[in-house]
Amino acid sequence: MDYKEQVPNPTKTAVKTEADETPVAEMTQAQLVAEENRLVSSYPEKRGYAILEHDWHCVDGDVPVVADDNCKPVLVLTKVARKLGDDADAMPELSVDKRKQQHYRKLGLLYLASHPAVDDIRVDVIALYIVGERCARLRYLIGAYEYEL
Repeated sequence: MDYKEQVPNPTKTAVKTEADETPVAEMTQAQLVAEENRLVSSYPEKRGYAILEHDWHCVDGDVPVVADDNCKPVLVLTKVARKLGDDADAMPELSVDKRKQQHYRKLGLLYLASHPAVDDIRVDVIALYIVGERCARLRYLIGAYEYEL
């Protein structure tokens, strides 16, 4: 077994849709979100994080995954895009504007407020871009934001 077989390329992930007959170009937003959730929920575990919660809900939104990285809670947020053809090199994480950054900050603060034993958290972002049939690129941004009380 060579090195490539032992260590999978973390930037490419196979995309298997719920309805494999649906071409990526024709997937609805709901189908894209389902694929995002499926891929995103498994990736932190592959990095060695313990999963604390899936789909943490609060009054201001949802966090797909809450994980533990060496005793530090990590909120794992996502940006997904379908980028086919000429746009395949675009990066969905660049669409996080000031308003979305404030929203992510609020989610972090609400998590801290609802978990009194936690005094700091880190927010990681997974950028997932579906670039073709059964093929996606994933970029994992560690420490996109950090919050302390």
